[in-house]
Amino acid sequence: IKSTLVSLKNEQTALEKQVSSYTSNVKKLNTELRIDYHGMMSIKGHSFKTEVEGNGFTYEISLFKSAYQIGADKKKTVIGKWGRWKVAHEELLMVMEDGQRCWNGPARSLTLRIECGLTEKLISVTEPSQCVYIGVFESLTGCKAPPTDEELQASWSRFS
Repeated sequence: IKSTLVSLKNEQTALEKQVSSYTSNVKKLNTELRIDYHGMMSIKGHSFKTEVEGNGFTYEISLFKSAYQIGADKKKTVIGKWGRWKVAHEELLMVMEDGQRCWNGPARSLTLRIECGLTEKLISVTEPSQCVYIGVFESLTGCKAPPTDEELQASWSRFS
């Protein structure tokens, strides 16, 4: 009987771990469902790079994850993590926030303007002010009219 109880207890522990893993996966999937990818879900997590002539940096973005500035020494600095969509002046913008803090400055951030293009490509990144980066990303998503602020809010409120 004792060996049967030990065996059942081990089985129960294994099943509890499995339930915990499934619960964690369901939470992750629910979070994913809350994000409106604006037709870019198929390239979520894909990395795109561009080298900026003259400043010695390469910029890399992993869509809906994070963005990096890479120096000549190959050291990566996080310049932003996926934050939100924004519409300004009838342009669709991907805002990446909460990057590494600048010395004596703010946390780095990157705002990408999504422009019309036949393929997905990081076109450019500049730093117009300390630790604030702006860039251009081409995608078919940029070929359609951006959603209004109300539409963006509505897409999020469905899940609230």
